[in-house]
Amino acid sequence: MNDINLNDETILTLSEAAQKWDISVSRVRQKIKDFPSGTARKFRSQWIVLEVGKKRLMSTTKTLNAGCLYWINLM
Repeated sequence: MNDINLNDETILTLSEAAQKWDISVSRVRQKIKDFPSGTARKFRSQWIVLEVGKKRLMSTTKTLNAGCLYWINLM
């Protein structure tokens, strides 16, 4: 059985993600649909995202765009 640590610093609210990634909350919200399956979820009215989702999204976009796009441009 996999134990889940809800105190893990890679589990972020949209506000925490926006602050950590230096982008607006609305930009994070707009990109939720692009996060890989299982890396973003809404609990009642609060979205939770995993940092690994951002990393996977960034690496996929960099591969598709020959490394010319950075995360900030995605947002």
